[in-house]
Amino acid sequence: MISAQSIQSRLYQLFADIPIAARDNSTEIYITTWRQNRARKEALRMMSKRYPHYTDSLFDDYFLRHAGAQTLEHYLAGRLDRHTAARQLAVDWYEQMEKSLPVSRKHVLADVTMAADTLLGYLRDERISS
Repeated sequence: MISAQSIQSRLYQLFADIPIAARDNSTEIYITTWRQNRARKEALRMMSKRYPHYTDSLFDDYFLRHAGAQTLEHYLAGRLDRHTAARQLAVDWYEQMEKSLPVSRKHVLADVTMAADTLLGYLRDERISS
């Protein structure tokens, strides 16, 4: 007898890499795959344990699917190495937050780059294990 879990697992394997158009609460549509969605969300969850103040400061899933989407796409396609992508994600995040930040750009970018690098490391690990 086939279990529901084995059916679910097989369906996931079949559909994991098929591009889908997803819509969040905004009107923007973005292209992703189930595997990328799951890996991104899990990596973000793990990063938020180490850097909760950034997920509370809009370094979140919405940011990664919008302002940080192009950088993340280039990293996942292998066009950017992890550290360059982390630096660019930090710049992307800073540009959306700069008016509300009371501290210097240099100080903030250094810290956010470390958080972004951690996220990308977790993302790489999640994609490998998927």
